[in-house]
Amino acid sequence: MLYKITVEPEYLKAELFNRETMEETREFLQIVAGAAMRHQRSWVLICVHASNPVFTVERSGFLAYFRKLSADPSHKIALLGDSEELGISHQYIELIGRQHGINVQSFETRGPRSSGSTARDDAAVRSLHQASIVSPSDASADDTGGVLRGSRPKGGGRRSATASRPLLSAHPL
Repeated sequence: MLYKITVEPEYLKAELFNRETMEETREFLQIVAGAAMRHQRSWVLICVHASNPVFTVERSGFLAYFRKLSADPSHKIALLGDSEELGISHQYIELIGRQHGINVQSFETRGPRSSGSTARDDAAVRSLHQASIVSPSDASADDTGGVLRGSRPKGGGRRSATASRPLLSAHPL
């Protein structure tokens, strides 16, 4: 698993790559929620790439980690994925999150590095700037700006990234 956390002027962007296990999901979500609180960003854009879908929202930690963020009425969380399966799982997370008062919205899935990826990222960011996705009454570094983090892929192979930023381990040595 690799991730990249970027603190933008008005929101936090969290990118996740090659997540396979529920433990990795919980670790990532805990880091993202902690970074959003620490950097005082109530708007969060989560982009998931080449990862397994999540259909067990409680086990993933999504509700637990983002409950504190949802105390701020202006909070908004946008989910983007790069496969149809991720899109379906994000729609499920949106449904369950809204039922728990978390202002979350999933967006149309996209292919990896597609020509429309920047446009879809921009559309998700624009939605963060618009009116609330759902109001609370409707629903019953430091985190290194721009640094990829993660653990070695299975098989001990080398990690590579298209960005020229350093790769660091998310786990203490």
